[in-house]
Amino acid sequence: MFSQRADPVTGKMEWICCEDDDDDIKHEIARSTYAGMLHDSERNSKYHEGIRKAIKKVKESGAKTAVLDIGTGSGILAMMAAASGADSVTACEVFEPMAKIAAKVIDDNGFSNRIKVVNKRSTGMEIGKDKDVEEKATLLVTEIFDSELIGEGVLPTIRHARTSLLQERCKIVPHSAKVYIQFAECDSLWRRHKLLDIRLPNGKSMKALQSLDDCRGTAAADELHIDALDDIKMLSDPTEAIGYNFEGCLENLSFNTRQDKMNRKMKIRSSGTLHCIILWWDLYLDEERDIVLSMAPKISSQHPDKVMWRDHWMQAVYFLPNELHVVEGDLLEVSVFFDDYSFWFDVNDNSSKISQVVRPICTCGFHTVWSRERFSMCNNRSFWDSYCQAIAKIKTRKNAIVLGDVSLLPLFAAQYFDKVLYIEFSQMSKDIVRKLASLNKLLDKVDVINIRDVDGTKFADLLLTFEPDSVLAEPLFSTSLLPWEHLTFWYHHRTISKMSNMPLSVVIPRKGVLKIVAVQFQDLWKARMPVDTIGEFKLNVFDGVIKEALQPEASDKHGMLFEAQPYALWEYTNEMISDIVDCGCLDFSTSVDDAMSNAFEGELIFNRDGEFHAIIAWMDFFFDEENSWTTGYDPIRRCWVKYSKQGVVFAENCRSYEAGFKMKYRIIFEKDSCALLFQLLE
Repeated sequence: MFSQRADPVTGKMEWICCEDDDDDIKHEIARSTYAGMLHDSERNSKYHEGIRKAIKKVKESGAKTAVLDIGTGSGILAMMAAASGADSVTACEVFEPMAKIAAKVIDDNGFSNRIKVVNKRSTGMEIGKDKDVEEKATLLVTEIFDSELIGEGVLPTIRHARTSLLQERCKIVPHSAKVYIQFAECDSLWRRHKLLDIRLPNGKSMKALQSLDDCRGTAAADELHIDALDDIKMLSDPTEAIGYNFEGCLENLSFNTRQDKMNRKMKIRSSGTLHCIILWWDLYLDEERDIVLSMAPKISSQHPDKVMWRDHWMQAVYFLPNELHVVEGDLLEVSVFFDDYSFWFDVNDNSSKISQVVRPICTCGFHTVWSRERFSMCNNRSFWDSYCQAIAKIKTRKNAIVLGDVSLLPLFAAQYFDKVLYIEFSQMSKDIVRKLASLNKLLDKVDVINIRDVDGTKFADLLLTFEPDSVLAEPLFSTSLLPWEHLTFWYHHRTISKMSNMPLSVVIPRKGVLKIVAVQFQDLWKARMPVDTIGEFKLNVFDGVIKEALQPEASDKHGMLFEAQPYALWEYTNEMISDIVDCGCLDFSTSVDDAMSNAFEGELIFNRDGEFHAIIAWMDFFFDEENSWTTGYDPIRRCWVKYSKQGVVFAENCRSYEAGFKMKYRIIFEKDSCALLFQLLE
């Protein structure tokens, strides 16, 4: 098994080989959605009800109830089938570590003589005596859905099962599904997709590439919690885009293997600016469609008080190529394009026939190298204003080196410095920045090089000739998941200083401050809690694997050292139960080699009664003493920023504390790996 990870020191993506018994695999399971799905009580109860109902119908038909569970995971659905009276159950799981866990869970519940676990893809299963399964199944149970419904391959999986693994008149749970779409206006979402009007210090708008304006973005949907957006406005009622009858005719349109489309008419109920299409789905667990599992957000649901929180299935956002101004009463035609794995859309505001549109592919380059959070950050005007105010205070502004990762900073720096040498660390991105410089008539002031294009000697000579007096960085790198991983620029600054063999008088940002706060989550804490039982089924074995995987590998004389996990806090309702604490400061004017790899120590004082779920950690970067940029909590807007993830250190045990309680912390900065390790001491 291979896992791709970013080295925050070099900024490079590296493939790590994990052996079958390697702890990395357990970590992958622990950090996946398995636990969250098992905590989904609505999902559990409705699947169980649907399975019982389907088994009863198979028995009433006189057939043997041979159940096939594809993608069994923990084995919970297979056990539901066995407990509901199935004659035999075969549980198929392709991921070997998970298949082993399922077998242990099934044995712990006393079903090992009735449930057979097969570690294979369902498409590789064989029917016959002494094979994976002796006879074709009469009931299929599966749950291989994602936020787009079909992204995990449920359609080809069911199609293969229908032709090769199931009897002709079989039952399937779920029986069917409907996909719904809705028009939405949302400025904060649009800022995750397009580079908007950015003003340079000279008052002129930065000219963007025409290819960026025309680009449709990437094919991948933006999956998030729609209800967490405070500026979203639905412009239409929900409309059914497509329906799937999993027990229906294999020849129907819904199971077409080639790219296809369906047209829908949608009426605008409220005037506004159409930015995107929101998609979710409903599952019908039974043939009568009485048992419904809906992913509708509260804002669109007919029963918002009954909407369950879940982090494994959210809503999917599909952006339009360009925003469209609409008026109440307008009737728009939507083309719903689809294949076996994905959807994409086109919108027309007249009745003319819409031509076939190919799947969105990034043609500008930005959507390939920038995350959606990166777009959001670059559209943050206050960031650029603060940075430029800091640059304007520099007394000597002759030559500046800018370190970046598809950065717009060299265009801003060129307004202040005579010459700018932009050092790009992403090979595919150098041409994009050079084109932007050319478009904005700055090529005479901005030189763009890639660090890997020149050898060490030539690069050192280049720096000596250039004679830089300042080093600037945003700081933001596309490979960073945690806020302190943006410190990549500090390591690059060390390289530049050594090669140029001269002191660099000004470094921006000048320092970074690590901040933490204790929080109580409304829901997110559930993802780390033991499942214990689901109805009559014990999940202690699964809980044990998760607990073991979450145990930190590092420790010192004070106790265990925990890593933080990246989460976008704005998506998860939470309350601070302590004041925000400044833990430590990193001075970027000094070399990272001089930084101390020791601990920041202190205490958090809880300012209210509450249940402690996690510590949230982030960095504030100071361009000078007056201007800064936060990757965490914005004290002015009193909210978590949307352009960066924060680090979450979950509590080992969720407990209630009274106001005034003091929790000690130790945070170790490992400068060799640019990592932070956390220790909470009561």
